[in-house]
Amino acid sequence: MSKFTKLTSRLVPLPVDNIDTDQIIPARFLKVTDKNGLGEALFSDWRYNADGSPKEDFVLNQPQWQGAQVLLAGDNFGCGSSREHAPWALTGYGFTAVISTSFADIFRNNALKNGLLPIIVDPEMHRELFDLTEEAPMAEITIDLEDQNVSLPGGRSLSFPIDPFAKTCLLNGVDQLGYIQRFEDEILAFEKARELIHMQHPAWFYDEFKHSGVDYADASQVAVYDTRHQRFREYKKFADSVVASLALGRDSEVVDLGVGTGAFTLNAASHYKKIYAVDVSEAMLEYTRDKAMRAGLNNVVFSRGGFLTYKHAGEPVDAVISSAALHHLPDMWKWVGLLNVAGMLKPGGRFFLFDVVFPMTPNYVDCFNGWVGDFVALVGQEFAGEVETHLRDEYSTFDWIMEGLLRRAGFVIDSCEYNSGMGATYLCTRSDQ
Repeated sequence: MSKFTKLTSRLVPLPVDNIDTDQIIPARFLKVTDKNGLGEALFSDWRYNADGSPKEDFVLNQPQWQGAQVLLAGDNFGCGSSREHAPWALTGYGFTAVISTSFADIFRNNALKNGLLPIIVDPEMHRELFDLTEEAPMAEITIDLEDQNVSLPGGRSLSFPIDPFAKTCLLNGVDQLGYIQRFEDEILAFEKARELIHMQHPAWFYDEFKHSGVDYADASQVAVYDTRHQRFREYKKFADSVVASLALGRDSEVVDLGVGTGAFTLNAASHYKKIYAVDVSEAMLEYTRDKAMRAGLNNVVFSRGGFLTYKHAGEPVDAVISSAALHHLPDMWKWVGLLNVAGMLKPGGRFFLFDVVFPMTPNYVDCFNGWVGDFVALVGQEFAGEVETHLRDEYSTFDWIMEGLLRRAGFVIDSCEYNSGMGATYLCTRSDQ
């Protein structure tokens, strides 16, 4: 596939509604499994007589339209069967874009995967474009994919929507497989990390891949995570606050340890050169990787691991952030995990930690009952069970213990903030000592 950035071309008018894929490429041409020669069969039944000679009145056979790369088609273009040969035939002929008021979903997806840009315009603009082909057949338009803009004669312009991941692929001239192959180094690093994860540890080493609390290795739990948590968490606001706190430049590299569904990574990726997104849950990683691809993010590297098992293969990073993940480890292993964090940071690197941390109070029963009640009032009764599971099965610790663990792992605590909802935020710097 060629990169699609800007295209200037005349329009080829085909004012026929509901053109289906059998009209685009008749079924008798579907025996082939590659694209070669399909351009000759494009609109074959409309384009040729029974003896194979061109029909002079068909638009593709008229000299004024030769060499044009944009097809202006009627409503509901590409309906019918799901054959991928349809966009193959269009691109094989020389079309790079098709303009219509609507496209069949399967055709649109197939087109985007094969280097053909489907552009949707409103009915009024659709009519104006057809009028343009009658009044000024040699007039040209310019399609700017980066800006998602079409420039028309006379200085007018219009914008068009496109899926962010499809846009990234078209701009880079790759299909979905080609996009993945661009990350060969990251994939190899991921596989190496998997090998490290499965290497034998001493019999006493803690297994951080076993779930404590809610089982987020379960894809069904991952699927409802955002719906539940966004009732009391504002992902973008959180990410913006972390970015501001870290105060790093755009050439910085950051590890998101316990990436979850991407609350920080997906909203902060544009601020950094690279983010390493790490999680013990393969289901979480797959879910967030898919969201990153759809958002067109190509500076996020995904790895399976956690505080104990993630071994950063590259140069030390500028910062590590972790949100609501450390409490899955008992206190001794929290300290081991924090030592690992310090080891992946540059001297003077920053560590942002948010987690559930408890105040030490003799009246713990009322304290914890109040915490559960607060969540019921905030997000509903169904979330109470998750809070109770946290108290019963997970390993949140006391504030004074967490501060001690951080200092003894080699961090200077620059600031700490405790809120009434049991949340604690620490901004730390790796000590040079």
